[in-house]
Amino acid sequence: MTKREKKRLKRLAKLCVQLQQHSTEAHLCRLSDEQLHYICHRLSVSCYVEACPGSGKTEIVGMKAAYELADWQERSAGIAILAFTRNAARVIRNRVTEYAGNSAGYPHFIGTIDSWLHGYLLQPFGHAITGYAGKNGDKSVSIIENDLRADFLNNYKVTAAQAKGISANQYYKKYNGQLEGAPRTSIQHFDQRLLAETKDRFLRDGFATYQDAEHICYQVLKQQPVIAKRLSRRFPYVIIDECQDLSYSQLCVFYKLLAAGTALHIIGDPQQAIYKFRKVDPSKLESFVKRLAIRRQALTRNYRSNQAIVDTCRRLVKTPQVVRGVRPTILTAPCRLWQYTSENLGSLPQHFSGLISELKLSKRKSCILVRGTSLLSQLHPSEGNPRSSTALLAKALIAWNESQRSTLAIESALHNVGKSLSLLAYAGRGRHQQQYCPDHLKPHDWRQFLANILNDASYLYPFNQGLTWTDLAAQLKHYLRGTWDSLPTSKTEWATASRKIRAPKGKGKLEVSGEIHPVTSTHGLRITTIHGVKGETFDAVLLISATTKKSPGGHIDHWLHPDKDNEEYQRFAYVACSRPRHLLVLATPQLTSQQLKKVHELGLEPEEVVASA
Repeated sequence: MTKREKKRLKRLAKLCVQLQQHSTEAHLCRLSDEQLHYICHRLSVSCYVEACPGSGKTEIVGMKAAYELADWQERSAGIAILAFTRNAARVIRNRVTEYAGNSAGYPHFIGTIDSWLHGYLLQPFGHAITGYAGKNGDKSVSIIENDLRADFLNNYKVTAAQAKGISANQYYKKYNGQLEGAPRTSIQHFDQRLLAETKDRFLRDGFATYQDAEHICYQVLKQQPVIAKRLSRRFPYVIIDECQDLSYSQLCVFYKLLAAGTALHIIGDPQQAIYKFRKVDPSKLESFVKRLAIRRQALTRNYRSNQAIVDTCRRLVKTPQVVRGVRPTILTAPCRLWQYTSENLGSLPQHFSGLISELKLSKRKSCILVRGTSLLSQLHPSEGNPRSSTALLAKALIAWNESQRSTLAIESALHNVGKSLSLLAYAGRGRHQQQYCPDHLKPHDWRQFLANILNDASYLYPFNQGLTWTDLAAQLKHYLRGTWDSLPTSKTEWATASRKIRAPKGKGKLEVSGEIHPVTSTHGLRITTIHGVKGETFDAVLLISATTKKSPGGHIDHWLHPDKDNEEYQRFAYVACSRPRHLLVLATPQLTSQQLKKVHELGLEPEEVVASA
């Protein structure tokens, strides 16, 4: 027996003893040496696990948590296990229950980073930083979304001669106190002193954006070292899933906790950092790890994709790390290149659908990906991204009332009505992966509620010729008024919500029937953006390049030759290309010989765009 085999057996034995009552030895034996190495890594030693796509990051975080919690003895100190989405947190919590028989309740915490920061720093101590006096003894902060346009925000508006007015929720304070515009917002034309004074008043009145909240949490730890020490004793160990999505402000918060004595375990893939608009920069994470001399490990087995797809992804971002694709290769050409013209761009979904049928893959488990909503609308007009609650409800009613309702139509209807009600009743909050289900509801109950809403509102459809958006908004307002009281609790007051039910901007006099189209198409495939599928897995993916470079990060040249300021563009393509199990197709406009050579080096085989029978 080799030294490596002996070490593996020793770790397996240790794991089996810890989890013997709640898991089978056969299941644990399927763990790789790398996974075992991390799970058995000492909790008191900070660790950074750099994981490749498909390596089961969230599953391993759940297993690590189960391993540590199975025999936890401390009564007043616990582990904080943090994720970026509620869905990921639920997966981790389920694994802890499955493998350790531990509900992960007090003294532990399993949830999102925001909920942890808000619960342990922002709400109990933030008022000491902002000066908020509270109401009736309640000093908790109200979180305001960046895109909210409520009337009360006019009290916190700054104007400038050269620009449209800006509200205090449209910019924020960074970790160093400087001001910066929220995503896709510029503050350069405004009086910075006036902006700062307005932001201070906004905070002093008990409001904050998510970015403000991170700044406040950092300031709490910086100005009150005793709080950092106490929080470190309360949670001596913190585990973070998908750490590549940590903003710099969040890294600053955890830097303070590390200095106070917390041991930090972070796991993620820096090449999947695609949230630059949230000030997420993988180079900052790398500097953080180096500065604190955090021990490194790696997960290099991809259980999602076959080796050809894995190699294409690795070549795309030029990573030196060797990654093994565990998924068997079932196709002769897993990675293909299509070159389209302006004439056949619109038919790409149909061609891809034919190819999937020919290869006997699942359409339901396949997807077409683009970077921006402009190309998305060209390929599938019904899959645009309206912000109007009225337009969302209209789309939902059309999909729900199709004569032969497809699975795609049902999902589209539930998603759109869920998003609309979320915007109207819950300030846009909710789990978008589950039809914007509010936190306090079970997804099944929410889906049933949405279905009832759509059934009861079906009398409004079809949209007769001559019905304008203004007419439809009035009808929807009348219907929702009678339904509002049946909505789950903690909702917006009807008087506030009703003002949001109006015609989409600039379309009041246009006919609804000419603006919205049926969801079901002949190809029956999901078409969405790259950001919309992060973390998902498909049988087959068609990634379509924009026709020109006007779409930031959406053109083939952006993916092959990103400039220094836009390295994230390459990561867009990396995230998209790492989603499929069996088939990856890249569709581009006609390539030059140099571009074609570069694409061929990625491992993509050119193929004619021909519709299959």
